[in-house]
Order: sequence, then C-alpha cells, then structure tokens
Amino acid sequence: MNSLNRIVVVALLVLSLTTAASATVWHVPGDVPTIAAALALTVPGDVVELAPGTYLEHDLIMTSGVTLRCATGQAADAVIDAQGLGRVLYCDMLLEPVTIEGLTITGGLLTDEDATARGAGIFALNTQLILSNCAILDNEAWHLGGGLYITGGGLEASHCRFEGNIGEHGGGGAICGDNFEGFIDHCRFEANRGIDGAGIYLRHASPDITWCTFASNDGWFFGGGALLGPEVWSFIDHCTFVDNEALSGTAIMTMSDTAPVVTNCLFAFGRDGASLHIDGPSSIDLSCCLFYGAEDGTHSGNISDPIGVGGNIGLDPLLCGLETGDYTLAANSPALPTNNDCGVLMGAWDEGCEADLTDALPGPGTIRLTNYPNPFNPSTTIVFNLSEAQTVSLCVLDLGGHTVCEILHRDRRDAGQHAVAWDGRDLDGRTLPSGTYLARLSFGTTQQVRTMTLLK
Repeated sequence: MNSLNRIVVVALLVLSLTTAASATVWHVPGDVPTIAAALALTVPGDVVELAPGTYLEHDLIMTSGVTLRCATGQAADAVIDAQGLGRVLYCDMLLEPVTIEGLTITGGLLTDEDATARGAGIFALNTQLILSNCAILDNEAWHLGGGLYITGGGLEASHCRFEGNIGEHGGGGAICGDNFEGFIDHCRFEANRGIDGAGIYLRHASPDITWCTFASNDGWFFGGGALLGPEVWSFIDHCTFVDNEALSGTAIMTMSDTAPVVTNCLFAFGRDGASLHIDGPSSIDLSCCLFYGAEDGTHSGNISDPIGVGGNIGLDPLLCGLETGDYTLAANSPALPTNNDCGVLMGAWDEGCEADLTDALPGPGTIRLTNYPNPFNPSTTIVFNLSEAQTVSLCVLDLGGHTVCEILHRDRRDAGQHAVAWDGRDLDGRTLPSGTYLARLSFGTTQQVRTMTLLK
C-alpha cells in the first residue's frame, strides 16, 4: 500500500470512528425541552428519545438518519399531538433512512383547499421511512393521505395502527403513496375515511402488504379497504378485510394497468358495493381466499366469479366477535387450515374461540347456507333460511365451476327455514366420485356457496 492510499484509509477510519462516537441520544424533556429543539441538534445516527407524556408540537422537521422513539417502546406512552394546528411530522428529501418507533402521531390537520394538503400525520418526500409499533390516529388532510402521504423513497411499516384518519377530497384516509418501494406488514387500518381508498390508496407503487387488517373503513366512492392504481402490482397475503364500505370495491378496487396478486385473504361483510371491483384494463390474481356477506356480492366490473376457482370459497368465516372488533376465528371456521382444501389460514387472524354451533342449524331471520352431515356418504341435507320470501336457485358445482346437479331452479320459497336433500348424483342420475363439491344458493343479486365433501 502506498503512502497516499494509507493516508486515505486512515482518514476514512478516523471519520467513521468520529461519526460513531458523536452519535447522541437526546432525551426529551431531560436533555432538551422540546422535540423540535432536539431534532434541530441532531446529526445522522442520533436518537431523539421521548419520555412518556403528551407533546403538543406540530410541523416537526425530521433530520436525515435520525431515530425518533419512545423510551418505553409503547405507542400509548408517548403522544405527539398537533392539536389541529398543522402537520405533525415532515420528512423532506432526506439522504439517510429515518425511523419512527413506538409513538402516537395524532391531531394533524391540513385545511388548505388545494393539492398541497397532503400527509397531515406524516409527509415523506423522497425519503426512506421506517415506521415500527406506531399509532397514527385522527389526522385529517383536505386532499390526500390523512395519516401518511409518501412520494418517492421507500416505506417499511410494521406493527402499526392507522385509525380515524381522513383523506377528505383526494382519498387515502390512512395512507396515500406514489412511486415508492417497500412493505406494509402486520398493520391495522380501522375506521379511516376518504373519498377513495379509505384504508390505502396506491399509485405507481407496489409494496408487499402482508398480515394486515382492514376494518370499518369508509370509502365514499372507490376502494373501502384499498384503491390500487394506476400501475400497482403489490403482493397481498394473509390480510383480513371486514366491514368496509364503498360504492365500488368494499375491500379492494383496482384500476388502470394494475394487477395485484392476492393470496390467503379473507373478505367479509362489505357494505354498499361488492367486495372486489376490477376496473378494466386492470386485473387481480386471486387464490385461496374466502368471500362472504358483501351487500352487493363478491365481485363487480372486469372479473368473473372467483368462488370455486383457485381454492377460493364463499363461506361464513365464523368470526369470534365482529361487533366487538374481534376478528379471530371460531374453531370450525372454514378459514382455518384444517377446514379448507388449500390447507392455509385465510386472513390475518387465527383461531380465537370455540366452535360456532349456529352453523349447524341457521337461525330465523338470516340467510345462511349449510349442510349436514359434512363430509357425507351417500347423501346430505342442504339447509338455508330466508328472512323474506325469495325466488331461489340451488345447484351443485365441481371445483372447476361446472354444474353437476341442479336441485332448485327459480323456485319460490317463503320466509323461514328450508331443507332439501342431495343424493350425490349428477344431472343424469349417475353417482359422483368422492371429492369436494360446492352448493351454490342464488337469490336476487346475491349468492352463497358451501363446500361439501363426498366420501366413499
């Protein structure tokens, strides 16, 4: 090594040691009275650590390479409340990743009636943003991204809760993002509102979305849980979409050259529209998903019925407590790996309560399709309840979606419980082989599907 190279190496080593040694943990309010004052003193590698308490600050400017965290790691312990006086946090073209850990971000409010009103909780421009164990609550932007707006850079969000955020006129109640990379994992999106994409609104960005819950989000027009497009190819896996509302796509709407891959997800009890709305020329690749109880059915737009294809099923998920926000599953839920043909957990929540025995005999005032025994040999009784008089059709399909037997065809039935037998034979009276079949009950614009297993 020549003398010049030796000097360079020594200089770099000294610089590295100096930087590491200069990294500082700034304690608020112990060392510095406010978060703003602490951030103004930081250099890359520093940590701003908040003691438990509520900090009434707004329009905080994050610094490149800095971690902002709660001393206990619990979001409920350290709250940054903007009190409706502006944005909570701003990240502007930061060269090194910034991390926000274990904090509650709330009270951000942007009321300017123009496109600059984005990201009332957090605004990130060309920045690598890492969010962990945070609660982003009750922030409102007039335009886009009530909780978080991110454009450029990257997002790594894990174990965060987005609740009560509003994207008033542009959408993206909890998150709106453009042109970024990353992932969203084990996060909850609940009771967020927006004209479109109440939970998430993505454009030209394809983060992986895994093990997330979208519940009770209100998208006035498109995408109660998520609005995807244009140009979104996210992988969405093991997510639960429950009780979301939108005119089109209570759970997911795709648009403009978008083609997400959706696996092992649960879609239930959507309000107003169908669970999925695919606006051409976009598409969606679905497998091993459960659909149930959306007011306007499973699908609308540029998509055929997914039930019975790719392991997708249309059965009551038997949630332990929908009204109380408990989305775990009863022991006999078809979303559990032991109770479906895919052998996977459908959704983000595992078993949480004893078997729901109401599935064996539907109660009055409901429309629920079941059969007993199941598995069966050689025959089974298919039971359904109607809350009012309906014209119904009931047929049996194979897993390829082909009709093997038509039991009822536009049959007028009174309100109440009805039971019909099926002897395991096809349209020509031939005995069918062992396997899984689907009973499909159609009434009005709605249909329900029940998986039945014939064993010999």
